[in-house]
Amino acid sequence: MKPMAFFWLTGILLLALLLGSGCRRSQTAAEAPPAQAIPTYPDVAPDFQLTDLSGNLVRLSDYRGQGVILDFWATWCPPCVQEIPHFIELYEAYHEKGLTILGIVVNDSRENVEQFVQEKGVPYPVLLGSSEEIREIAEAYGGVQYLPTTFLIRPDGTIYQRLIGYHDKATLESLLPEILPAPEEPTAAVESPLLTEER
Repeated sequence: MKPMAFFWLTGILLLALLLGSGCRRSQTAAEAPPAQAIPTYPDVAPDFQLTDLSGNLVRLSDYRGQGVILDFWATWCPPCVQEIPHFIELYEAYHEKGLTILGIVVNDSRENVEQFVQEKGVPYPVLLGSSEEIREIAEAYGGVQYLPTTFLIRPDGTIYQRLIGYHDKATLESLLPEILPAPEEPTAAVESPLLTEER
């Protein structure tokens, strides 16, 4: 095989591995997270509070009664960046049906995040905090060792599932029925005595 062809083939394989796995600052992004190294997560999503890019205080408990996708991500993480358009499309399609998406930024600068959110048109809250605040939240959720790490939270606050690494839109969308609130049933019409004709 010619050196140039080998170089391109190696690059393509590395990119495929990168996009299919989680990112971690302390190791190469191409390493797949070992299952035995990933701790369990709690049954109920711990509450937290962080600020969004406008400086508004956001609490997870503010969204009780809605289905929540909680995404730990960063702009330096290629699988995270690849996944964001899926979240945007899902938010726009399901927000009125009770879906909320919250993005928690991990080890990233405000400047990078603001630029990314503006360029991509991210419509849902993107949350910032100090390294200590983010670490405490991550630990409360059983530890976030790889990005992206995404939690699917039911309207009652219980965690339905944790996803690690990139997932395509079809996979994410297939899980939404498990966390979206049940549609309200129409109220039956009641005869008003004031409008009832005398018999």
